[in-house]
Amino acid sequence: MSGGGKAVFLSYASQDAAAAERICAALRSAGVEVWFDRDELVGGDAWDAKIRKQIKECGLFMPLISANTDARAEGYFRLEWKLAVDRSHLMADDVPFLLPLVLGETAEASARVPDRFREVQWTRIRLEETPAELARRVAGLLSGTVPAPVARVAAATLGGAENPAAKATSKAAWIGYAWAGVGIVFALVYAVRPMWQTREKRSREPVPAAAATLSAGPAVPAAAGWPRDPELRRAMALLDSLESTREDFRLAEDIAMRAAEKAPSDPEAATVAARVQSGFLLRNFDFQAERTTLAKRFGERAVQLAPEQPDALMALAVFLTSRGGDPARAETLLRRAIALAPDRPDLGRSLVRAMEAQPGRQAEALAEMEKWGARFPDDALTRYELSIMYRVRWRPADFERELDAVLAITPLPNALNWKARAALGRGDLAEMRRWLDRVPARARAEERTVTSAVVYATLSGDAAYGLAALQTFAEPWFYDANNYSGPAALPRAELLVRQGRPGQARTQYEAAWAEINRRKAENPGDTTGRLAEVWTLLGLGRKDEALALHRVAMESRWRPHRVPAMASWTFDSIPRALLVGDRAGALELMREAGADPENVRTLRLRLQWDARMEPFRKDPEIVGVVGAGVE
Repeated sequence: MSGGGKAVFLSYASQDAAAAERICAALRSAGVEVWFDRDELVGGDAWDAKIRKQIKECGLFMPLISANTDARAEGYFRLEWKLAVDRSHLMADDVPFLLPLVLGETAEASARVPDRFREVQWTRIRLEETPAELARRVAGLLSGTVPAPVARVAAATLGGAENPAAKATSKAAWIGYAWAGVGIVFALVYAVRPMWQTREKRSREPVPAAAATLSAGPAVPAAAGWPRDPELRRAMALLDSLESTREDFRLAEDIAMRAAEKAPSDPEAATVAARVQSGFLLRNFDFQAERTTLAKRFGERAVQLAPEQPDALMALAVFLTSRGGDPARAETLLRRAIALAPDRPDLGRSLVRAMEAQPGRQAEALAEMEKWGARFPDDALTRYELSIMYRVRWRPADFERELDAVLAITPLPNALNWKARAALGRGDLAEMRRWLDRVPARARAEERTVTSAVVYATLSGDAAYGLAALQTFAEPWFYDANNYSGPAALPRAELLVRQGRPGQARTQYEAAWAEINRRKAENPGDTTGRLAEVWTLLGLGRKDEALALHRVAMESRWRPHRVPAMASWTFDSIPRALLVGDRAGALELMREAGADPENVRTLRLRLQWDARMEPFRKDPEIVGVVGAGVE
């Protein structure tokens, strides 16, 4: 890199390489010199020395902060960040140097970054839109043609209000200088949802209850007589049904968006549209950037048009908690909504999610939910969400007690699914099947039920049961973050292999591969299907490629590894490692899990049940970890 003072150093986790490549390409096309290690460095001491030299000499340091960087306790990018921070301490306050980019929904308050980064305004970028203007502005910063303001530019909240913390911070003019030129532009560039670590993290770690409860179900109906428009009331009824499905939400969306288009300034239309859009996020029905944008737009509009309407306040709060990265503002909105409508348990549930999403408030959030549960003992969704909070805190007796309370009120599909998972945790596959068969017919085609059926089929050997469930699922992609995110064709292929139908399995693997690549082309920064890509490559016989991608995945896994008794196993890291030929990696995961006796019991059962594991059951080192009886 010549002329280092006019160059950008782009620092990123390996899982964000696709996003980094696009940013790098845009900057270089505008004549900006970029230090980007993928195509310019080789490993070893020379590599380390050169990186240190470039950080010392670059004009701007651009760290890409994401869920992937949060998921990794270690990584070379963390050394890069430390070196950049160390250099920044030697600089005058009016010199722009640190320019963090945020990929996705990572919250500033909980991000695993150096404190120095928090002194800089964070901006989220959207890669699907052109980054050309970004490149022009960065070039301006490097050349000195972008004018420097006299004070720091305050970060804006998603509602457009000034961030009080940013306003109070007076870390002088260099921050303002940098972000005056770049901040306006970056907001146009990127808002992808990184999910590389989602499967790795959520399948092994206790999911924060705020995340776990997002798919719990809809809110209770709003006040009688609201909305006045009968079609909008119909849309709300579709949202608020205890058995509402994705198709119900789509119909509600058609109704609400038609009304909002016809009367964009109508408070009722805007509020119902906001409830629909945030509901898609709440129920995990749609994670795409377009959905997130709609939820934000209509949530803010609804509150602007109807600031005293509880449903408007709740809709915006749901967005802020689930995708907007501002649960503190969500809590403020919800407390106002509860003051307006104190007898609505749906508002209480949303309040608890916002509290749970804030660092250090988990105990307070649980106590709050217990209060709402005691106040509304016959509200099925409140009791259900309380059960989930107990589950992620490893309180199995309380978890099942609350599930039983829910089912005494109504056969809530998700509660039935979790009873099936509880049976799995006890090692009783027959009981798991009985609970799954009790799920109401309308809900059997929903993701949670279908993925549970696939888990049962994988472990019981009853592939036909899983294939029948998959036949009811009409979507091309699963978004069930607690179990499996990837193309629907992949679990079909896996089960067809178990049935001894390799030709049909090959067709499904090819369909899975096509779907993965279609989504990558449409959303280059979306890593949702990265783990499914490993399994698909393996199924297609491309084992070397699968192993290489698997090794990348192993870098971002959570430690110590765990094998939760109720979690999915079909696409878990341990069978993946064994099947791609990474025996050492699999043993490492097993030994980490083996520190907990409950994990050992679960692992032993999985190895006994899963036919794919038959070649490994007599491996002496595996037997040494899980004990005798695996054979």
